[in-house]
Amino acid sequence: MNKNKIAIIDLTPSVPLYDYHLMNALGEKNIDVDIFMSNKKKWFNDNSIKNKTFLLNNFIKNSNSQFILKRLFTGIIYYINLFLTVRYIIKQDYNVVHFQWFPSLRENLWEIFFLKTLKKNGLKIVYTKHNVFPHDLEDKYKIEYKNRVNKISSYIDLFIVHTNSTKVQVIKNYTISSIKIHVVPHGIIRPKVIEEKNEFNFKKNDIVFMHFGLLSNYKGSDIVVSAFNELCNKYSNLKLNLIGPLDENFRKKLCDLIGENNKINFIPQYVSDELLNYYLNISNFILFPYREISQSGALLHALSYNKCIIASSLPSFVETLHSFKKNWFVNIDDIESVKNVIECIMTDQEEQELMINKVKNLRNEYSWSEIALKTNQVYKIALKK
Repeated sequence: MNKNKIAIIDLTPSVPLYDYHLMNALGEKNIDVDIFMSNKKKWFNDNSIKNKTFLLNNFIKNSNSQFILKRLFTGIIYYINLFLTVRYIIKQDYNVVHFQWFPSLRENLWEIFFLKTLKKNGLKIVYTKHNVFPHDLEDKYKIEYKNRVNKISSYIDLFIVHTNSTKVQVIKNYTISSIKIHVVPHGIIRPKVIEEKNEFNFKKNDIVFMHFGLLSNYKGSDIVVSAFNELCNKYSNLKLNLIGPLDENFRKKLCDLIGENNKINFIPQYVSDELLNYYLNISNFILFPYREISQSGALLHALSYNKCIIASSLPSFVETLHSFKKNWFVNIDDIESVKNVIECIMTDQEEQELMINKVKNLRNEYSWSEIALKTNQVYKIALKK
């Protein structure tokens, strides 16, 4: 049996760009890997990535919809795909199954039955815990979520987390032995092409800020708008691109904060990779004043660009941006701190150049080639258990 026959499962999908880069890097190491993902089949095929074609597509874009029937349909499609995937894996010669996400775990334990089936058939299971808790999980639900994670952990051979600080938090919050947890950094999410252009007529002397991804309270999107509004009272050449989907209640909150400020370009939805690439290119500062997170794919994406990065002093951010000066980080949940740090760096050209050099050096540290080697080492350790 080939000891490097790996099945990576991310059915919804939750981290498609991470999957894409990891698959490419593992493939370059001649490691035999298949990806099981329903919504991105065409995208993966276009990029010459092997994605199993028997899976059903979930064509409903918003799985968190308020409409019960839509959520029910999404769940049914997910469990059908999980059943088809597990059945296929058991019939083939895979021996390691790598789950990127358990999307139903925040609500129920149904996925545990599929884990039991895989274990009964002798497969090793690896699970990447991208975050200590799901994004925006309310405190009142965390005890139930912890109990579910603890229950499935007995069926998981090894866990992967992206930072040492995340490992500490996982050990603190769950009954998972430190021996089972391996730290493998999150790689840089690189764009295919970085092109300079000026389709939207930003002026050369404009200072452009960017905040993107799933806009939410935990990402401090409201802090971004509030701090930017205050800076606009002092500086006339500022622009902010605020890009990403969000729920209706938070959208109303942001709209109220934006008010009549026409220097904010608010796009409340995901944009194409090409357009996101454009907005990142024209930015001078990319903002991450998050209130909480274990690791941010958006932050790793931002490191692909030679831009100033303003991030909160969360342990995972400090660890990822380990070469940054201490005074470059902003205090958590602190509008005044965000405003002051931006202003200090914005008005100091030498400090900007130093930060951009630090970004360039960090980019070289998060190599997907190294991450593939470390991930494969986790697979090898799992096979020895």
